[in-house]
Amino acid sequence: MALLLAPSPSPLKSRAEEELTQIGLYPGPVTSSRSRGRDVVGGSLTVGPNGELMTFQTISLAVTPMTMQELWSTLRQTRAPRLWDGKPAPPGSTVIYWTPAIRFECGRCRRPLGLYRACQLNPPHGARREYGIVEDTAHRYLSGPPENWTGRADKGPEKRPRPRPRHMIDREVGGRPGRTTVYIQCYSPGCRDKEPFERNFRRVGKLLFDTKPTVFPLD
Repeated sequence: MALLLAPSPSPLKSRAEEELTQIGLYPGPVTSSRSRGRDVVGGSLTVGPNGELMTFQTISLAVTPMTMQELWSTLRQTRAPRLWDGKPAPPGSTVIYWTPAIRFECGRCRRPLGLYRACQLNPPHGARREYGIVEDTAHRYLSGPPENWTGRADKGPEKRPRPRPRHMIDREVGGRPGRTTVYIQCYSPGCRDKEPFERNFRRVGKLLFDTKPTVFPLD
């Protein structure tokens, strides 16, 4: 499996700013009432001190494979004030770094399978780092039985589930990334009857975070 690696950015910060531009969140507000004289607020998408896209949580909630996607989809909707770029997360935070967008493609027919991002979770107090992937979308899809969608479907960021979902996670979606499986399905005429591509959620997230390719062929 050949990965197409992204060139090393110089400086690093310009690469993150390009990513924010591509998703419509750059340059963002110069300042705001909540940014003057304040440290970065948790749950904001900023450019971290190392030049990578970053967010952090100060509350002690477990970040699971399912909440990783919900978090990224929410972050995609609002740009934090630029005054927060380059500022570190406060001590005791769970810091999450996000890669640039990675285009998945089918290794059988070369059909594009969408854009994804890998993430690295850095819990406080030396706890084990975790990894995963999210679909690069601002949409959040409803879950559960259709009778629970009344009054919620197609309002705001929540959408009805796709009739043919391309990206799915299974097993411990509300638990440990290492015990979660991600499935990517190709629906091209020559592949729609074939089994979806299956990967361990944590392992593929770590591979993509460490290598940061621009294209990731699945085979």
